[in-house]
Amino acid sequence: MNPVSLDVSVRRVAYDGGMDLRDRVAIVTGAGSGLGAALAVTLSRLGARLVLVGRRRDRLEDVSARCRGRDTLICAADVGIAAEVNRVVASAIERFGQLDIVVNNAAVALGGTLTALTPREVEYLVRVDLVAPIWLCQSALPHLLDSAAGRVVNVGSLSGLLAMPSQSAYCGAKFGLRGFTEALRHDLVGTSVKVLAVYPGAMDTEMNTAESRDKAGIKGVAAKTVHPDDAAARIVRAMRDGRSEIIVAPLPSRLMPVVQRWFPAVFSRLAQRVRPEMDAFMLESNNWARERMASPPVGRASGGAEAEPHS
Repeated sequence: MNPVSLDVSVRRVAYDGGMDLRDRVAIVTGAGSGLGAALAVTLSRLGARLVLVGRRRDRLEDVSARCRGRDTLICAADVGIAAEVNRVVASAIERFGQLDIVVNNAAVALGGTLTALTPREVEYLVRVDLVAPIWLCQSALPHLLDSAAGRVVNVGSLSGLLAMPSQSAYCGAKFGLRGFTEALRHDLVGTSVKVLAVYPGAMDTEMNTAESRDKAGIKGVAAKTVHPDDAAARIVRAMRDGRSEIIVAPLPSRLMPVVQRWFPAVFSRLAQRVRPEMDAFMLESNNWARERMASPPVGRASGGAEAEPHS
């Protein structure tokens, strides 16, 4: 199955409206693959300098190589640890002397019924998906407020808008991120910092491949995905325009929040209809996530987050 095209791509970053990104400094978490990597490359092509944050240095180095001609700082770190989040911000300021953009993209997706997850897994999911973005915003805000045009981009999920079966812990974290993002936006009214909430649908990534969807028996609308490059182009444009919210998903998925709000019984029937396929898919996804939870960030110094400049 091919990802749904949104008629945008990183090749079309010539859009020249909105915020000028030349020499802006952006922290991107979860930058080693998928949407995070695509966002980093898109920002770099528009002139931004980057702080790439992720668990695997080799992945971050690959992304840095794709950001040709731009200064990048690689930070192998676990954003689920407050001290490492603070160190990322300190490293960014030490390297570049400023911070203009924070993209909270790192996430852990663990599904299934609540009793199928261990307390440690639930705690780690909530730390990475909800608490880490709060920590990063808290640490970065003094510097963002010094910027003439600061930006916070919090990447949530449609699961932050839709209560889905077999995703209770994940939905809880993503609904929490949505509430935090909206409240933070109110707090920052009248300042130079704008806050963008992003709600992506299913995305074609190494965690969500056509093969894994086929194996789980996911078909039809539920199988349609968005390519990370297409999503990144839309998100960056929305950020530059100072928008407050964007849903990045095929049209049927974008309509689901409306269905849930106005026709809850219909939405409930639809959700239960796809539950067996989603359970099978989440089993594969959980295995992927648990492998990464079991090991510390690769390339991190023993004392915490390790930063290395690239250019």
